[in-house]
Amino acid sequence: METRLHPREHVDMSVMLIQQGHVFASAKAVNMSKGGVCIENPEVHLNKGQILNVNLSKPGHPRGTRLYARAMVIHTERNTVGLMFSGNVPMNE
Repeated sequence: METRLHPREHVDMSVMLIQQGHVFASAKAVNMSKGGVCIENPEVHLNKGQILNVNLSKPGHPRGTRLYARAMVIHTERNTVGLMFSGNVPMNE
């Protein structure tokens, strides 16, 4: 049985993936917790251990709920990717 530090909640959010200050892909967030987010169908292949910035926002609400975070790819499966939010990930890309 999988043990998590924080409970997951279902979300429907747009995700922009950012590296070196440029958006390089988008995806859809399907669930999120205080520690990370699960995204579906990213437009690019992501590698375990890859560090990136994410911009999450509610579809149709460009000035509404928005979250910016630094994240690391924890796992990749078929069409989903698990990202762990981290304040300990180095800021230089």
